[in-house]
Amino acid sequence: GTIRLWDMEARQQIATLQEPMDVGVSSLAFSPDGTILASGEGQRGSGTIKLWEVATREEVVTLGGHSEWVHSLAFSPDGGTLASGSRDGTMVLWDLQRVQLRPHTLTKVSDVEQQGPAGGILGDPFVVRVLDQNGAPVVGTTVTFSVTAGGGTLSVATATTDENGRAATTLTLGSQPGTNTVVATAADLEPVAFTATGRAASDFDGDGTVGFGDFVQFAANFGLSQGDEGYDARFDLDGNGAIGFSDFVIFAGAFGKSTS
Repeated sequence: GTIRLWDMEARQQIATLQEPMDVGVSSLAFSPDGTILASGEGQRGSGTIKLWEVATREEVVTLGGHSEWVHSLAFSPDGGTLASGSRDGTMVLWDLQRVQLRPHTLTKVSDVEQQGPAGGILGDPFVVRVLDQNGAPVVGTTVTFSVTAGGGTLSVATATTDENGRAATTLTLGSQPGTNTVVATAADLEPVAFTATGRAASDFDGDGTVGFGDFVQFAANFGLSQGDEGYDARFDLDGNGAIGFSDFVIFAGAFGKSTS
């Protein structure tokens, strides 16, 4: 009732994948890339198939579809389909693309909380990554991004993970100061959340109040135009490409106000 792995060069046993079972093991098959081993229960079994990850020696999923012992197993050449034959007279085809062979995880790559003027576009995207249990990137997973607080908008609502397992979106902050929250989800995976702070447009130092500290920063940039060295678009409040008197009027109207 055991499954044993052997090193053919050394002719030595290197692992036992399960404890002895009364039902026995009636069939085995390696996936074409050698990473997955399928095993079928023997004559006294209930007709289940187990898939094992060879590298970790761990059972990753159990498939149940037959009513009697499984006497034959075979993978398709691309490894995407498994065929099983049983004493119950049926042959079943398993779409392994729909079977979660390994527990994937959804993780945050860009985990630094950003801030910017309310209604502005954040400078860095929110990036997530999908990895398998061995830390390898998973390509082609659909990730959905949604704004759950703050009223912001996203550059893309859905994205597919690339060759590095990554997917990304960029947030335009909500029009009102406060916390914006973006949640990333993928099928059967734990979601992750990002937060960003939208501050009052003239609260350059982010302390929650438009005051003298903000005026010092604004004054240091007064007179600069787009293309000038040191030009910072944060101080171009009217967005006309130059930090001038019209921006000062906007700043003066906010002076002394708090973000709340």
